[in-house]
Amino acid sequence: MLVKCSGLSLSDQYWVTPCDAPQSWHAVNFYENGFSEDVGRALFGEGVLSAQPDLCSPCNTSDGFLQKRWRIADGKRILLKAGSGIYQQEPYNELVATELYDSLGMSHAPYWLVEQGTQTMSACECFTNEHTELVTAAQFMRLQPQPQGVSNWQHFNDCCKAVGLLGTQKEVCNMLATDYILANTDRHLGNFGFLRDSETLEWKGLAPIYDSGTSLWQMTLTRSISAEAMVPAKPFETSQRSQLKLIAPYVDLPLERLDGFSNKVEKIFQSAARFDDGRAEKIAAAVEGRIQMLRSNRE
Repeated sequence: MLVKCSGLSLSDQYWVTPCDAPQSWHAVNFYENGFSEDVGRALFGEGVLSAQPDLCSPCNTSDGFLQKRWRIADGKRILLKAGSGIYQQEPYNELVATELYDSLGMSHAPYWLVEQGTQTMSACECFTNEHTELVTAAQFMRLQPQPQGVSNWQHFNDCCKAVGLLGTQKEVCNMLATDYILANTDRHLGNFGFLRDSETLEWKGLAPIYDSGTSLWQMTLTRSISAEAMVPAKPFETSQRSQLKLIAPYVDLPLERLDGFSNKVEKIFQSAARFDDGRAEKIAAAVEGRIQMLRSNRE
């Protein structure tokens, strides 16, 4: 697969080309050129591939648990992601997260819903380009060795200081605070990061927040949803409560903008076809409870 797509992706500019028949970056990269949808169709089980499918696709280099595919629409590179489990909730979660970040004025990748056959998927536009790469926090933290006994949180901040990314601590803590509101269980070190100029290697700052779908109790039975329930966390602590305690001194969010936010949450989920009765209301109430707990934690 690496050879078929030259290692090309829509997150960075690293790729391979044959030594005996070198190619031009401008002739092959996915930012300036089209790509095949054969791999995307195969990932979603849309018919049988031909005997000689075109495997040149950024879908080959996309990771993660959920079904996903890249498409080009109106000249824009769009990532589509499906839901999972009995509720197929993740696409709606991305809508809630988008509404939350908009309300708080945070930089993020906006998501919207796309209907395809019987599936509802989330969609977002690619936020890198032919000159800008995404460096995940996991990659970023390998900039220098992590001394024994130094926590991931401290090492992350040490790496930020080493490259002059001042003020990043507050931005990351604000992101993790919104993860607390969303009960996000999957903000691992590959689910946030930085943008860097791929030619000058200049750091541009934190990437917009992306991939917030694994949240809002998406795999929890409706009767078990509760704001007070223990929620696991990543990347710097193992529980939401302990991580909130770690970041609390740095959180600076205008929480007053979230008055009535739970009503928006309920309205978004009311269109979820696979929800049982009362699920939208139960999630909205739990979100409101976590907003109030976050406010209490700051007082």
